[in-house]
Amino acid sequence: MVDRGHIRIVFRAAARDEAPQIHRVLAEAFKPYRRDYTDQAYRATVVPAKEIERRIDDPQTDVLVAVWGTDVVGTATVVPLDESSIYVKSMAVASGFQGKGIALELLKSIEQAARLRGYTVSYTQLRAHETRHDLVCRLLLEKKK
Repeated sequence: MVDRGHIRIVFRAAARDEAPQIHRVLAEAFKPYRRDYTDQAYRATVVPAKEIERRIDDPQTDVLVAVWGTDVVGTATVVPLDESSIYVKSMAVASGFQGKGIALELLKSIEQAARLRGYTVSYTQLRAHETRHDLVCRLLLEKKK
């Protein structure tokens, strides 16, 4: 749980009936980057509620949510990659809740879920999507060094 003054966020496993809210969070969080995705990549990132329900029903998959009151404001989906690794299939925070530490707490929830499944968590390695804009910025920053 995160308590930031008037914002109290609870982190937990997702319920099946939250799939539409999870889809909304994904769509809202990735909307600014839509033009950087191919149609196929965007559909794989912003999955429909039925696919989210399927993931929630899958015993090998952990779908986690950050909830404010009754509203889902963040989400992460994690699947096992092999005996020693997990894969963060998706992660997003609603735009109005970004910058409040929710993503960091979701990462902590991911690590906790991994430990409950018997994984030893010593560090988290992320391979984040890099948009063309981000790539240009990173290359410019590296060039200035």
